[in-house]
Amino acid sequence: MHDWPLRRVATSLTFTAVCALTFNCAAPAKRPDPLKAYTSCRFDDGLQVVSVDRLPPGVEWRSVDTRSGSKSVSLADGYRVMLAYPNTDYFVNLNVEQSQAGMFRWDKPTIVESMEWLASQGSGAAVPLEHTQIGGLDAFGFTQPSLTGSGVLSVYSLFDDKQEMVITAYILNQPPARRRFQTMEEYRTLRDRFLARYAACVAAHGG
Repeated sequence: MHDWPLRRVATSLTFTAVCALTFNCAAPAKRPDPLKAYTSCRFDDGLQVVSVDRLPPGVEWRSVDTRSGSKSVSLADGYRVMLAYPNTDYFVNLNVEQSQAGMFRWDKPTIVESMEWLASQGSGAAVPLEHTQIGGLDAFGFTQPSLTGSGVLSVYSLFDDKQEMVITAYILNQPPARRRFQTMEEYRTLRDRFLARYAACVAAHGG
């Protein structure tokens, strides 16, 4: 269970007490939010943003697995965005992350190395890691060969080299009765449409 509401209450009480003692009641500085625009992209096929969670203040790193062990990726800010079609389970778990100043040059190859490791970890043979361009973004990704099982069907990392930002999309499988697609061909159509539309949204907001 998240304790963020309790933290907000404690922060509010502390601010009120200090205000009463010092008569300095100016509002705390608002946290800059340069990634907000990337959490509200619109889609023309019914896909919708269901939930948005911002990276808590003070979180500066995340760990990724690679063939040579665990490595760190820097975080200056970030969001997790969950997307779904109406009356279905989640279709995309999307992470939008800004690298710390000067760290993108190391973060990007670390994430690519992690993608290579993930692509080799399927239940069957390793799947190839694709390298392509999607809407002007440098993209690495892979897709599982069938709809068997549950969990993640595709992982794509889209790199905005200019903005030093990485968007990672975990595109999800669901039970047949709770998903928009029933064949791999239908799935790939939805996957490619989402990636192209989201890349266009990034470009429209300064990517």
